[in-house]
Amino acid sequence: MTVNRELWRRAISERTAPRWACPTCLSGHLRLNSDEDLRCSETAESAKLRLYEPWEPEWIKYVFVAMLRCDNSDCNESVCTSGVGRVEQFIDHENVQIEYVDQFYPKWVSPSPRLISIPEEAATLLGDSLGRCFSNAWGDFAGAGNHLRKAVEILIEHFESENNLDRGKKKLHDRIIALRPICGDVSDKLLAIKWIGNSGSHIDDLSQDDIFDALDILEWVLSELFDNTKRKIDLLTARINEKKGPLSKQGPPQDIPAD
Repeated sequence: MTVNRELWRRAISERTAPRWACPTCLSGHLRLNSDEDLRCSETAESAKLRLYEPWEPEWIKYVFVAMLRCDNSDCNESVCTSGVGRVEQFIDHENVQIEYVDQFYPKWVSPSPRLISIPEEAATLLGDSLGRCFSNAWGDFAGAGNHLRKAVEILIEHFESENNLDRGKKKLHDRIIALRPICGDVSDKLLAIKWIGNSGSHIDDLSQDDIFDALDILEWVLSELFDNTKRKIDLLTARINEKKGPLSKQGPPQDIPAD
C-alpha cells in the first residue's frame, strides 16, 4: 500500500467528512456529528471582494475549525482540524441547475489519522515522530520533513544498537551508508527519505507530494524491517520443503518424487 492521496485531499463539507480512520482505535472512522461541529468565517479579503460588480460566489474564501469524532462507540476519540475553505460550483444534472457548495480543506489535524500503515513494533519506536509528521503533512510540509528526518535518525539508532555498531561522531548520511551490509537496499531508501527531510530545513522547498513520496518509501521500509509476515512465510515454506509435504502429517520427511 501507499499513501491514499485522493482520500487525504478530500474536502470536508458542513455535514460530512471523508472516511478517515480514527488515529486511536484504527477501526472507527471520523465523523461530523452535528452542525455545531464545524465553524467557519469568511476572510476579510473575501468580504471586501463582494463590493466589486463582477463578484461571483466562487470568490468566497473561509477559514474553519472542526471537531471530528470516532464513530466507534468503544473509542469516541475527538480530533481537531483547521484550515481553509471556499465555495465550489457543482452541476446538478438531474435538475439541470448549478449548485454552490462550501468545501473545507484541512491544513492541520491533531491527532492526525495514520497516513501509512505502521507495524506495531515500529509504532512503539516511531510513534511520536510520525504522529507529528502526519499532523504537519496537511499544511506544514517543512515541519513534516523535519519529523521524517528524525524518524530516520531513530531507526538508524535502533539498528546501530541492535548490531553493536559505534555511532561515533559520524553524520547521519555516513551512518545510513554504514548499514548497507546489514539492511541492504533499505539503506538506500532511508537515504532518499533523509534527502527529503533535509529539504524541510528550507522553507517552501517541500510540497505535500514530496512528503507523501517519503511516506510511501517509509511504509515499505517499515514493512520490510518490522512486519514479520515474510519471515513467518519463509519459515513455513522451509518446514514444508523439509518435510516434503503437509505439516499435518506425522513422522520424518518422506522421499516423495518431484513432479
